[in-house]
Amino acid sequence: MNENQRVQQVLSGNTSAFAYFVEAYQDMAITIAYRICGNMQDAEDVVQESYVKAFRNLRSFRSDSKFSTWLYRIVYNTAISLTKTQMWTGSREAVMADDLSNLADNTFELIWMRRSGEKLWPK
Repeated sequence: MNENQRVQQVLSGNTSAFAYFVEAYQDMAITIAYRICGNMQDAEDVVQESYVKAFRNLRSFRSDSKFSTWLYRIVYNTAISLTKTQMWTGSREAVMADDLSNLADNTFELIWMRRSGEKLWPK
């Protein structure tokens, strides 16, 4: 049975036929995701999310290309999106932590100056 026939089986309601694609392409999908994400936990999350996306969007698969090509592109795009999100939120969290640290230092300094009788704003 070829891949197009398996796709048609899934689309006809035999959802267990999708297991063929999971088993056949899981190793390469993990490899692609790992190379982009840099750690196995994120790579496994990316692959799982990619299979869900592929299953939900199976009707948009064009059988003029191989299923593996289509799936690997989904894996690649999902991994890139995750990496960009992590970079953006990671740097934003670092900036927020620095801001909070500076705020705490400034607040402590103002309290100390006030208690010691120093003028907060010299003229």
